Amino acid sequence: MAILSRIILILLLLTAAVFGAVNGSMIELDFVWTKWTLPLGVALLGFLVFGALLGAAFAYLAFVPRLKAQLKKRVENKAV
Repeated sequence: MAILSRIILILLLLTAAVFGAVNGSMIELDFVWTKWTLPLGVALLGFLVFGALLGAAFAYLAFVPRLKAQLKKRVENKAV
């Protein structure tokens, strides 16, 4: 299973690299305090990574504390 997940990860990274190379036109991102000029592919991949990290953080915060509390409760009940 680990080999399959690594193959999928490599394929996704290669696809992202090709996607970034094909979308090389320059765009300007205008934030309130600054402006950035960068290739479209870099901007899209950057926001994709940012969104994935943000989603993972929210998923972690939604599930892990509750599961830790349940585990702690079960461990305390077995100790008694």
